[in-house]
Amino acid sequence: MISLLLKNFFTLKPKRDYTISNKRAYLGIIAIFISQIGDFASTAYGLSLTATEANGLMADFIHERGLLAFFILKIVASVFLGFTTYKRRIAPWLIASLYMLVVIWNLVVISLL
Repeated sequence: MISLLLKNFFTLKPKRDYTISNKRAYLGIIAIFISQIGDFASTAYGLSLTATEANGLMADFIHERGLLAFFILKIVASVFLGFTTYKRRIAPWLIASLYMLVVIWNLVVISLL
């Protein structure tokens, strides 16, 4: 059961629910975009205050390519995640929520610096 749910959630050819209104679908995309930009902004601000990136892969990426490349990556991720979760009932809200938890964690770390 769980493997089926994971398979349906992480597919590149998502099964769209066309009973979902365009307004709700677009709000999901906007929520993903806001969470990605929030992650970028809080990460960039934290790094400027001597915090370190906890995600080793992203830490290497930022160190090697810089914050502009990280920003571009977040925009590309927003487009990709928005496309793959368009007209899906739970996926955009789950992804946006997970990234907002990252933003909250970043803000907690910043407040402790």
